[in-house]
Amino acid sequence: MQAMKRPGEYAAELHEWLSATGARSKELPSGIIVGPSGFDLPSVGGLERILDTAFFASLTQEEGRPVRFTIFFLGTVGSFQFSRFATAEELSPKTLRKLGPAIDPWRAAFVVKEISGELKIVGLAEMAAGGFGSSKVLLTAMGVRVVGTGVLQITYGPAAAALYPGSKPHLDVDEAQSVRQFAERFHSPITDLMVQTVFRLLRAVRRLGHGGTVLLLSSENTTLSEVSDGRRFAPADPTLAESLQRLNAPSHVMLPGPLPNEPAECLLRERGQNSARFRLCRAIEFVAALSAVDGAVVLERDLSVRSFGSFFETTTLPARVDRMSPSGGMEPIERLESRYGARHQSACRWAAAHPDEGTALVVSKDGEAHMVVGEKGQRAVLFGPIFMSDDPDDV
Repeated sequence: MQAMKRPGEYAAELHEWLSATGARSKELPSGIIVGPSGFDLPSVGGLERILDTAFFASLTQEEGRPVRFTIFFLGTVGSFQFSRFATAEELSPKTLRKLGPAIDPWRAAFVVKEISGELKIVGLAEMAAGGFGSSKVLLTAMGVRVVGTGVLQITYGPAAAALYPGSKPHLDVDEAQSVRQFAERFHSPITDLMVQTVFRLLRAVRRLGHGGTVLLLSSENTTLSEVSDGRRFAPADPTLAESLQRLNAPSHVMLPGPLPNEPAECLLRERGQNSARFRLCRAIEFVAALSAVDGAVVLERDLSVRSFGSFFETTTLPARVDRMSPSGGMEPIERLESRYGARHQSACRWAAAHPDEGTALVVSKDGEAHMVVGEKGQRAVLFGPIFMSDDPDDV
């Protein structure tokens, strides 16, 4: 097996793409996903040093806790306010490990600047609520955020620009697109905003720690086969659907970046359209709480909640089960029961028997998530695992 490259080995390739004005999103052969370019960028050597230092620091722990942080690069073009250290610190894994616990990587960042040919940590910058997408700092700064062990998110300008994958694929803007394309390949077309909403819901379920299943119906008024009613709403509860519609209303102008990470951040942004985002975050939390009851949460096509505590009652085993990775590879699963728990098994049995009725999204108790769909011929396909950052503060 070919050894995985360290992120710094992609620096020249990444620098070339980030330097190209108006670069379109593209997945490079190296596996790094690149998006729109921004303004200020370190040299190739500086970028290599930042990427490798952040990567090796992410593999360490400080007093038993994983090291998580964000770095902003301050070059000659960009300028932003930050709290300056009296004495600049060396940019090294040891320094980042020691200082990392001082900041929340979603709300603050270390500021790195080149001084006399050396990269130094010169201070701390506070981000606006909502992280990368909403911070004015990012209008001119390149950022690197450690979102998991060996997982780096690189930003350039106001949006996520690149991703260095660790041991698992990380769900981000580009992977959300791949999830949407996967769904469209089968029977459940879904908009980008719905993808964000559904996967924010999965993250909220994961945060609760008990796992859960969400069943998204393929069409309006779908009559489900072999799924119990559980606790059914009459009519379907519209809390999540109406919140999504408010965010989609013509009177609101979509802001760049992902949805806020948690309701507390929404509270800080409750003005104009951000009040719609706040309502949506609260609705996501409401629906996630329903997953605490044994069984699945069943969502209508518009994300209204039909029922919760609904059980898949299919007992017939699938004729075939395959797992599709986010990169597109397909792997046959020989013994489903030896690889996956009860939630995944029941979702696969149901999806294979009823391929046209819906898409199951399953979060196991240990936090691993898959999308499960059925195909004709009693076949089930699991897409994933869909990795959600192992940072306990990441929703």
